[in-house]
Amino acid sequence: MPSWTPWTVTHVVTTADRRFGPYLDDMNDLLDRAERNEWILKPGLKPVGSADEIRAALRDCASYELCIIDLPGAVDETGGAWLGVHPDGDFVDLVELASGTWNAAAVVLTNCHGSRDAFWEQLRRINARPFTAVGHFDAAGMDDHTPVGAVTAILNQADGGDEYRAFGAAWTFLGPDVTRPCRSWAVELLTPATASAHCP
Repeated sequence: MPSWTPWTVTHVVTTADRRFGPYLDDMNDLLDRAERNEWILKPGLKPVGSADEIRAALRDCASYELCIIDLPGAVDETGGAWLGVHPDGDFVDLVELASGTWNAAAVVLTNCHGSRDAFWEQLRRINARPFTAVGHFDAAGMDDHTPVGAVTAILNQADGGDEYRAFGAAWTFLGPDVTRPCRSWAVELLTPATASAHCP
């Protein structure tokens, strides 16, 4: 038995945009390696090709500690945060997800405006515990493999479910060298909106 606690991981990924194939191959290779090394339990790969499949996969995130969400997405003019299967396809507004239903310690959003306030506010509403969030301010390029490095750091340095060490690992990987292509990536340790509502 390993001396650390493995993570439970889900990987929600679009099947409608094959341009991200090389990046997804790298992420899948990482998760396969992590499973062999017992850093994670068997990952829950969730390929999605429609808005209904996105809704089901996002609801299923409630069962996992690390949620890697590789979907196109954007913030609209009303402040809504959307995720879809393709930049021009059907999208799902995160407001559709019930409050306090996730129990993730870390959420990694890629290929969308995942570090903007609208996304993080929705994640704070959906998640029931403090958690590390990693996202890009715009939409990362198809050749940007930064999330693979961030997830590697989290799995290497944090026990499963440890949001604080996950934050430290992602911060160390993303933060110090602003000359790297990942300079538009951000990481935050967020508290659930329900916790904030009860603060004096």
